[in-house]
Amino acid sequence: MKILILVIYSNTEAYNQMLEIQRRYIHTNNNFDVYFVTFDNNQIEEIILIDDIIYVKGEESLINILYKTIQGFNYLIKILNYKYDYVVRSNISTLINLNNLYKFLDLSPRNLFYSGGRLENMSWPLDKTEICKSKQHMRYDFYKTQFIQGTCIILSIDIVNFFISNQHLIEYDIVDDVKIGLLIKEYFPDVYNNLNIVQKAYMTYNNFDPNCIFIRNKSENRIFDTNLMALFVDILLN
Repeated sequence: MKILILVIYSNTEAYNQMLEIQRRYIHTNNNFDVYFVTFDNNQIEEIILIDDIIYVKGEESLINILYKTIQGFNYLIKILNYKYDYVVRSNISTLINLNNLYKFLDLSPRNLFYSGGRLENMSWPLDKTEICKSKQHMRYDFYKTQFIQGTCIILSIDIVNFFISNQHLIEYDIVDDVKIGLLIKEYFPDVYNNLNIVQKAYMTYNNFDPNCIFIRNKSENRIFDTNLMALFVDILLN
């Protein structure tokens, strides 16, 4: 079983520190290929791979996160023809217990699988920054939409291949995790209807549990988050 982990990332001081912390651990398991994906609007090429970072031409924004996600999938799976059973889309401030993730996926369905660390039920209007300018009037239209929180999204490769093959159908108009939920609802209704019962990956918040799969590090203080991540990586490496 081979798994791709694609980590969304942007070039800021705090995230660059988190990148180096992630790199101390994230490449230690041969069952996983791990790449970070970010935007660079100054590059000439549409997409560049340098070491473990995929650079996509474009501007960083909440609306554009799904675009760089799909472009990362497309580059690795279609252009480079890398083979995977699952794809995990995470973010730079979330640590992953690789051994626990592998055990979780080894017991998961190989097809039509959409899961992650937390299932959200849209009970609030999208923020103005989470929906494109032309659709601001639709901020309240997604009440009760279910989606896997973008901190850690798991997709079987058949769903990822559908997204790659049907990029022309995807509008990058809504924040990424909600949009993925809406795409699943439209094109994989049986998967969407089973979101409440599908197995979820155990996630903790700002604390380490040896049984957890994802550790989300997010507070009001990024220095605190960075220091905590470094501590947790030390634990994972020992």
